Amino acid sequence: MVGPNGAGKSTLFRVLTGLNTPTTGRAFVCGLDTTTKSHEVRRLIGFAPADDSSLLLRNTCRENLVFHGQLQGMPRKHLQKRVNETLDFVGLGPAADRVGIALSTGMKARLQLARALLHRPRVLILDEPTSSVDPIAAYELLELIKQAVTEQGSAALISSHRLEEIEALHNDVVLLDDGLIRYRGDLDSLRRIWDQPRMEIRFHADAECQRAAKVLDQMHDVDVVEVDGDVLTVATSIGLGKIFSQANGQLSGVQSIQEVRLPLRELLAKILIERAEQPIQS
Repeated sequence: MVGPNGAGKSTLFRVLTGLNTPTTGRAFVCGLDTTTKSHEVRRLIGFAPADDSSLLLRNTCRENLVFHGQLQGMPRKHLQKRVNETLDFVGLGPAADRVGIALSTGMKARLQLARALLHRPRVLILDEPTSSVDPIAAYELLELIKQAVTEQGSAALISSHRLEEIEALHNDVVLLDDGLIRYRGDLDSLRRIWDQPRMEIRFHADAECQRAAKVLDQMHDVDVVEVDGDVLTVATSIGLGKIFSQANGQLSGVQSIQEVRLPLRELLAKILIERAEQPIQS
């Protein structure tokens, strides 16, 4: 789940977990209405909010999980074993008896994940689980999430602002803005729909680059994106061979050609701008 601040991601997550009641419409998790069956829904969900305010920071890691397990109605005779397993899984086994206030930011993020995983939920809902940690810790946390989903057979809904995470989890992306779904699908399809292919053409001299820019600017289906010294960047929906054919020998001094991709940040911004006035895509 991707979107700018204020898009509605956290609100949606709170609706799905039964913490908020939708003003209109209905939400379902595993076929259960999150408003009328909120208690049953919370049994199925492992939820980690975007901050650590829900952790008991004066309690130990172990005490946090035991308390959460009791709230989930986990049998007492199995709870302690599951607590130990979960703390070991997220790498907090050695810190099991350390109080929350003494944990680093990364360890708190792991404790949040441990609490979400404790009761083996069918669905994980994680609101920016890596937002407070450095890139290395974020990568490790994401790998834990992927491993847990694979081993437990769970579904996972994750919000994120980290572009590398969005690309790593690109199989199903939802772009949310102003409470509306602007796009849903995989990133490859997103690029095919919205990202017009670009080519970076390097010339032997600046003057040759300038002349080529003027020639290509007159062609249909070719947009001159940038001229930077001896490098010309164009966006086009036609093949390279057709470009040279239409140029009729006017492109000289070409040194190299390579395809370039629009950065993901710019691509998402482009979609939000162009689709702001369009209806929801289902």
